[in-house]
Amino acid sequence: MRLLFPIGLLVCAAVTGCGSPDNGRTDANYCAAVNQHLAELNAPSIATAADVTRAVSLYRAMSDVAPLAVEKEWDVLTIAYQTAATVVPGDQASMQHAVDTIRASQQSANAAADYTLRLCNIQIGTPTVPTTLLSQSTTVKGATTTKPG
Repeated sequence: MRLLFPIGLLVCAAVTGCGSPDNGRTDANYCAAVNQHLAELNAPSIATAADVTRAVSLYRAMSDVAPLAVEKEWDVLTIAYQTAATVVPGDQASMQHAVDTIRASQQSANAAADYTLRLCNIQIGTPTVPTTLLSQSTTVKGATTTKPG
């Protein structure tokens, strides 16, 4: 399973105007916006409330420029980050609500990442890493081998 996209620093609309009506929801505009903000999408630096606000704005702007095929996924991710922005440090209930919302957005994060990889050949998010162990016996080129246990 992919980890949820990290939230970014810069506001797409402020820097590139990617959310403006003139830009449109074309594949080319979407890929350009993802490419321009790839660092913010993959390796954010969130230290202040202003950073969180900019991150939410980035996801909202990505939703605005996303082709209709993936707009809903970006909307779900935006809601997840808006919810995370409401966490009150030390308040277990608000932290749990944010965690639950983020977990519920995993399918959308995976779908947006897959779509972006297929359309733009750009990887956003963390690639899937197998987390299950192989069985004790594995077939390799037609032969069965036993792993040391």
